[in-house]
Amino acid sequence: MRLRQYLTELFSTKVNITIGRQQKDIFDASFVVGNYDYEFEAYNTEKTMGGYKVWDILFRRVNPMGMSEYMLTGDLDTKEVMAVFSGVKQAGELFLKKYKPDIFIFQAWKKEPKRVQMYKNLAKYISKWFPQYEYEGEIDFEESAVTFAWYKK
Repeated sequence: MRLRQYLTELFSTKVNITIGRQQKDIFDASFVVGNYDYEFEAYNTEKTMGGYKVWDILFRRVNPMGMSEYMLTGDLDTKEVMAVFSGVKQAGELFLKKYKPDIFIFQAWKKEPKRVQMYKNLAKYISKWFPQYEYEGEIDFEESAVTFAWYKK
């Protein structure tokens, strides 16, 4: 399967998104894939770049005890992985439509090189899905993480 076809299929799986908080500086949503609950959260970091607010996007799996886990997909089959990333994309669309942030970021811990590489590969496609944003690339935002940033055009 060619990469473009794979990515199209990867993000076309529909999941049911439940919207949570929609406050001035925070947005969250959740969805279920297989036996796991997942959370999407976007929040105003209270930091600025070029005078604009920076919003950070997180997604994580919630374990049965209600605690967040960032090791998301290592134990899932391919269809479940597709559904997780599709859920993140769908929640991201809802966030961007409602909040229209000037800058948003997401991060991967430097100690997780496989995740960093996966995010680098995905980062190239986000501006295609959200053409109102331009990929800035990796920025210096937090010492322990690789930070990927997009600016509103």
